[in-house]
Amino acid sequence: MIPGHGSQQTTPAPYKLTINIINDHQKNHQQIISIELEAKAHVTFAGFIVQAKRNDDDIHQIIDDDGYFERLTNNTITKSCLSHIHNTWTHADGKPKTSVSARWIPNSQTFNGSLYFQATVVQVKQAYWNDIRSEPMYFYNGHRTDETTYSKLIGNQPIEMINNDTPKSFDIDYDQCSNRLCIGLANNDNDDENDNGNCIGSKSCRALINENEENDFSIQAKQSSSSSTANSYYSMAFSDDNRMGNDFVVDCLVNSNGRVMIDLSQNIGKSNKPLSRREKMDILQEQNGQFIDGIVHCNWRLKRQFRLGNKDYDISKQSYHIFLASGSFDSDGQENHKEYHDLKLRTSEPIDLSSITAGSLAQVNDLTVLIRIHGIHQFNHHDYYD
Repeated sequence: MIPGHGSQQTTPAPYKLTINIINDHQKNHQQIISIELEAKAHVTFAGFIVQAKRNDDDIHQIIDDDGYFERLTNNTITKSCLSHIHNTWTHADGKPKTSVSARWIPNSQTFNGSLYFQATVVQVKQAYWNDIRSEPMYFYNGHRTDETTYSKLIGNQPIEMINNDTPKSFDIDYDQCSNRLCIGLANNDNDDENDNGNCIGSKSCRALINENEENDFSIQAKQSSSSSTANSYYSMAFSDDNRMGNDFVVDCLVNSNGRVMIDLSQNIGKSNKPLSRREKMDILQEQNGQFIDGIVHCNWRLKRQFRLGNKDYDISKQSYHIFLASGSFDSDGQENHKEYHDLKLRTSEPIDLSSITAGSLAQVNDLTVLIRIHGIHQFNHHDYYD
């Protein structure tokens, strides 16, 4: 996977490979892998090549015939190298790119193996980065598992079962709410304002947002059967009052293929507008998204202080009303356009995010009592929030 031109760079690569698990409803819920190659900084790339590789310590070293790539972006193609069908994913042209995506599909629904994806990325003809790796993944009998369990299963070692040999059901992690701020979005469409506070205690939330650190947040959401085949969003907004408008928004997006993305947008009046790529790069320091066993996971880290339009934000000092909304979105390939929300809530009081610590648990519990704002009317793109 070494180009025949240019020189290999020794600096850290300004690109990353992100992988997620998809439960493919068209393939009897087979678990497949979505892959995104994207630039991490204000750069582009002209070419790339990606292949699946076995982990170095895996007893099954050959992977070329275990699965194949399917492209998701038009400026890429798949190739069959060394007589292995579609075992390579690469560029279709030399035009500048910021991100590309594909899927890797196991040939067998009982696939066993531990693997990662390796990329070589050409920024310009004279410079490239090699051996860019994704995180490893472990599969047993066609389903993702963790490294420890995989090693035991492959080695025929006994596995401790949970709840009298009942397989573990996957759900939102509510245990994290014992020592950090959690905000829950109820999984129903009632007008009871207590539903959102109670859904944490009853472990029945549609979505759960928590603050890991002062500027580090995450959303977990359980896809409903109706939303599992649609493009869905779960959004968190920072507002200095209890009305939406001129506010900063973080969007956790999962499309119908199970690809998870984190986007930034701004409420301007009653409309919602995605931020520019440069604005996102300036504000968003880290991001990670996965869709595993029906649960959407988004994690992101923001700059503590930033300016958006004519407004300054300071997560370390200012208090904000926190809004959480869910709904569906459309994409034109360049921007994501959110439709009117299905569910929405806000905190009853502004929250000083810098004061949320494990020692202030009582205050955290008080703050999970939320006011539900519910409205039903025909959606209009320029009337996103009521």
